[in-house]
Amino acid sequence: MKIRRVAKLCLTSALSCVCFAQTPARAAPFSITTTVSMVEATYMPKFITFNVTSPAGACGAGALLYWQAQGADEPSQIANTQAIFALLLTAETSGKSISIWGDDSNCTVNYIHILS
Repeated sequence: MKIRRVAKLCLTSALSCVCFAQTPARAAPFSITTTVSMVEATYMPKFITFNVTSPAGACGAGALLYWQAQGADEPSQIANTQAIFALLLTAETSGKSISIWGDDSNCTVNYIHILS
């Protein structure tokens, strides 16, 4: 009887370890104020990649950050990436700071503001 209980406990522990090992870590949000060091238009209108001078959560300074096109339809998404590209380019060329909020598990930016 005792051997069965020990075997059952070991099996339960092993299964718990497997389940927790396969559970993805939750993304941590980040929020920073920084400056833009590079803007890339290669992947427009689907998304924009850019670098900032400060670490953004787990995304280090200089890591590629991603802005995914937002909008209900393709014309809205194209307009959105054009507006964000203009904002990022303005911030880069003028040296103005930006505030960004995003997800550091994939370095995706969800909200962005240019500061005066």
